[in-house]
Amino acid sequence: MNKRLGNITGWVGYTLSWTKRKFRELNEGKPFYPRYDRRHDVNIVIVYEISPSWEIGATWYYGTGQAYTMPTGSFRFEEIDFSSYDDVKYQYTERNGARLPAFHKLDVNFIHHFEWFSLPWSVSLNIYNAYNRRNPFSWYISTDYDGITETKKLKQLTLFPLIPTIGFSFKI
Repeated sequence: MNKRLGNITGWVGYTLSWTKRKFRELNEGKPFYPRYDRRHDVNIVIVYEISPSWEIGATWYYGTGQAYTMPTGSFRFEEIDFSSYDDVKYQYTERNGARLPAFHKLDVNFIHHFEWFSLPWSVSLNIYNAYNRRNPFSWYISTDYDGITETKKLKQLTLFPLIPTIGFSFKI
């Protein structure tokens, strides 16, 4: 859906898709969803022209969480001679048998158009991830040790917080 006339313009896009892979050497030869399989993908873009020289825009994005191979348990092997060597092994879901939480963010921008040296210029203030959503890029297991006990914790790696930027552009 696309709106091109008036002070408010924009569009809405939705994609529904599936992606599967199958390799003899992976996942015991069974099909699996690759990391970037996104079942649902939604984009909403709105631009409001306040005046001929000022506009404000917003883009909201939602995507199904990425397929992920999740640890489900751990176990240890000790050497037969009971030495101090410990080897922790993890048990996992099937390849990409779990999903990270959904990804979503809101980007906003304020743009001022003007003329300088007979060229059309724009200056913009942009805010990436305006509500500072901590979208997971991956999860990993961390071991905390307090001197007596060892505790395993699931932790999250997040890449991009709220990021403000300023931009300048001109057309020839």
